[in-house]
Amino acid sequence: TYARQYHVQLIPQFEALGHAGAVLSHPEMEDLREAGGAWVFCTCEPRTWEFLDDVFGELAEVFPDSDFIHVGADEFEFGFGKCEKCRAVVADRGIGGLYADHMNKLNQLVKKHGKTMMFWPSHHGPTPELTNMTIQYADMLEKDCIPTEWIYHGPASYPTIKVYQDLGFKDVHCCPAVESYSRLWADYRTTFRGIRGFYRAGAERDCGGAYCTTWEFMHGALIENSMYGLTYAADCSWNPQSTSRSEYNRRFADVWFGVRQDGIEDLIATTISDPVPAKGPAAMWRDYRMLAKMMETMPRDVMRKWVLKEPRVAANVGALLPVIDDATQRVDELAQGVQRNDLTIRSTRLSYELMRYSVRKVIAYQEAATLYDQLKIPPAGDQTTVAEKQAKLNQIIAGLTGLQREAQAVATEYGHFVENCGAYKGDQQRLQAQADQLGGYIAGLGELADVVDDPEKLPPGIDFGFIAGSYAQAGQWSSDTVTEDGVTVTFDVTAHIKAAGNYRVEWEYDRGAHGLAIRKTRLLCNGEVVSEDAHNGWAGSGSSGTLYSLRLDEYQAGAKYEIVGDIESRGGVESWGTVWLIKP
Repeated sequence: TYARQYHVQLIPQFEALGHAGAVLSHPEMEDLREAGGAWVFCTCEPRTWEFLDDVFGELAEVFPDSDFIHVGADEFEFGFGKCEKCRAVVADRGIGGLYADHMNKLNQLVKKHGKTMMFWPSHHGPTPELTNMTIQYADMLEKDCIPTEWIYHGPASYPTIKVYQDLGFKDVHCCPAVESYSRLWADYRTTFRGIRGFYRAGAERDCGGAYCTTWEFMHGALIENSMYGLTYAADCSWNPQSTSRSEYNRRFADVWFGVRQDGIEDLIATTISDPVPAKGPAAMWRDYRMLAKMMETMPRDVMRKWVLKEPRVAANVGALLPVIDDATQRVDELAQGVQRNDLTIRSTRLSYELMRYSVRKVIAYQEAATLYDQLKIPPAGDQTTVAEKQAKLNQIIAGLTGLQREAQAVATEYGHFVENCGAYKGDQQRLQAQADQLGGYIAGLGELADVVDDPEKLPPGIDFGFIAGSYAQAGQWSSDTVTEDGVTVTFDVTAHIKAAGNYRVEWEYDRGAHGLAIRKTRLLCNGEVVSEDAHNGWAGSGSSGTLYSLRLDEYQAGAKYEIVGDIESRGGVESWGTVWLIKP
């Protein structure tokens, strides 16, 4: 009712092919899963269609003013056509036949309930046959439906618009995105280029509609920080030729904030659009995904992930702090004139504080680890007095105490957005867990005052996240190297092993829809096993048990050393990761 009075039509979407984990993960839906995986609906299971018929009927009833139902249907390719019944269809009619069966049945169900089907076209898949399936098998598909083409990276041209039109579909809708998902700040360079270019291309081809997509407000992403891009999409959809970026910034300040003043367009550009400069030592921090990962890192893992593994981060981490200080001052300047939507100012400040905390965490841990190492492993003939050692311990505690206060402050502020603005509760819980962990470390360090003069009585630095040693990349796994049936992989580490000692191997998941199960990791010398660690590890969402300990009792110069792992992927092979050798 509210939407109707503003001439807005709400269109429901239900993931009816891939992306179906929210439904298929329920035990009562187990028989609808393709080959047991909870990501894709089984096309050949009759109850799939009974269930989807019920869902579309309910959506049609709940959204009576909508002319459309969107059925999703993207990113299914890695889990499609795998069960015995579906493989039989593929053997008879090809993978395109199975895809056409699914999409045409969806179309018929949507039409049954008086609506027009919209869907996301197929894009990348694991094989040529499973890639761009909408275009590749278009001759098998019913055309009285609308592909909503999704292209987010802002290319120079959009030729698939014409392709879908020439194939005979009812219409094509253009769908760029606000690139803000799973990152601490939106990539507005890509966002504005993609929205402007795609909408202009669609207008030139007389497309009947356009979306602007955005999603996954987690890993530090706040929906309020996307409003700048979403309103730009509205502006471009009404006027695909669009105005200049500077003029848009002036109007955004006026309409969104109620601010009119000289130079406001530049203030918006450097505060709301691109707070980190494109050039200079801080430019690497425009990678807001990396900052999101740093934000999520628990204190115990900071040295391992961002100092030992990423020396370029450790070397350049301080360059962001003055940039954030300057940006925060600009937010304060902007806030003085804001008449409305001050929540955007608050969310901007929070994102800047999350950036600041993320890099401060690395700086504080580098300093603390160095000082603790001086206490735990003093140089030969060390003449440091007890008072000087206690001063170092107090310096460590003070540094972590300041960091703990920052962690608690951002966790508390994030909680406001969780309660009131749709932010991800898991992010707030991660931040609170970091504050709690730091509190535990501070308490533990405080108990060492009486033994600070005796290195033997000081616990290992790793107990506080002060990790020593060095990391070397042993190898990587990818969708080309893993299987669901299990495989043995081998990495030559001869160049990294130069002495006897205790080595560790870490299997680190990087990306992909599927994780990796590790059964066993071995160290070989000239093909012979010299050490083995057999336990179940999982590298993926909720990684656990990914560290394997291997001992080399005797080093042989000129020998060939290899790391060998027994691994298998789960639910598909869309998995990429890195194997690290941790040297003593």
